[in-house]
Amino acid sequence: MIQDGQAFLQQLTAILKMLDQVKVAGWSSYEQKTAQLIRTKLTHLASGTTPPKINLKDLTGRAIRFSDYPGTYIYLHFTDPKNTTCRQHLDVLKKVSVQYKEKLIIINVLRESANFKNDSGWTGIFTTTDSDQVTSYKVKTYPNSFLIGKDGKLLLSPAPNPIDGLDRQLGQIFKSDHFKEMQKTSGQNVR
Repeated sequence: MIQDGQAFLQQLTAILKMLDQVKVAGWSSYEQKTAQLIRTKLTHLASGTTPPKINLKDLTGRAIRFSDYPGTYIYLHFTDPKNTTCRQHLDVLKKVSVQYKEKLIIINVLRESANFKNDSGWTGIFTTTDSDQVTSYKVKTYPNSFLIGKDGKLLLSPAPNPIDGLDRQLGQIFKSDHFKEMQKTSGQNVR
């Protein structure tokens, strides 16, 4: 399975390089626009790309932006608390947020905010959006999640949902971060 993923990434990289050469090789503006459209479709929501813009407001009406949380992982969780499965995921997110509270911010994007009250003590920031979730994040079912890295780029797209291995995936990411920090620190001390 990993080899299939690596082969796909190699093929995708080759296709993207080819599309980039269209503008260099003196192609017509129509061909250049077509190549750009294909590139955009191929890279939309791809890990390592900038997440699509989405207008978020918390339940008090305050604007929420990803840039408000620099150097922090953002778990963007599209949810519908009226849905039984979504409520189960929100319950599990309580544990995840406690375990990773220093490293992770959870932004819950509600399908509908009418009469929503967080009586269950679910964690994270609950937001609404006037952005088209289907167009921007291809959200057609709930729950649906994405992990944005400390660098502001999509890291896991889509990300595992809370009851589908999110805590395990986050553990691996934070462990890797810890080792990178240790290497950086030990490398500086050697000099």
